[in-house]
Amino acid sequence: MRSSFVPRRIAPFTSLNNPLAWRRRLVAPLRGHVLEIGCGSGPNFRHYDAACRVWAIEPDATRIRQARQGIPQASASIQLCRARAEQLPFPDGAFDAAFSCLVLCSVTDQPKALSEIRRVLRPNGVLALLEHVLPTTRGLTRLAHKATPWWSARLHNCHLNRDTTATLTQQGWRVSALKRRACVIRGEFLPADPD
Repeated sequence: MRSSFVPRRIAPFTSLNNPLAWRRRLVAPLRGHVLEIGCGSGPNFRHYDAACRVWAIEPDATRIRQARQGIPQASASIQLCRARAEQLPFPDGAFDAAFSCLVLCSVTDQPKALSEIRRVLRPNGVLALLEHVLPTTRGLTRLAHKATPWWSARLHNCHLNRDTTATLTQQGWRVSALKRRACVIRGEFLPADPD
């Protein structure tokens, strides 16, 4: 019952008809070798217009099987890999870009996942990101903190109260472009310059 509850509840947020279709604007220009973090059932595959090859990771075996069905609609070559963002099975500097859509809210260790993404990106690689983040108003922030235990227990560890933009900044990521609508951000982030 739980597994059928979650996709029905999340589907409106990942639908192409939803305002969160910002993802097409993030995915379409990504070039070269691209890593998609948490591909789910593969709804973004059809948007990789400029990428030559995409490695899509997903920790859930059922979602990987679903994602295989979206591969024929993709322009780019798609390779699926069962893996977690906190432990990427790729060498350092393997990718020109990475894309994450509503994933960093649910990873077990967000700083570790971001460190791993930085590790596998080439020096001038970009992280294209669509994510819901901690609201900026006091009342909504309080509500996000109170609702998160209930919400995350039912929706694959999704945390409404993660301040992802702050975590990116603390880890030294530089903002290349950022747009915010309510508690959803669309952005491009670059790893910090090496010391």
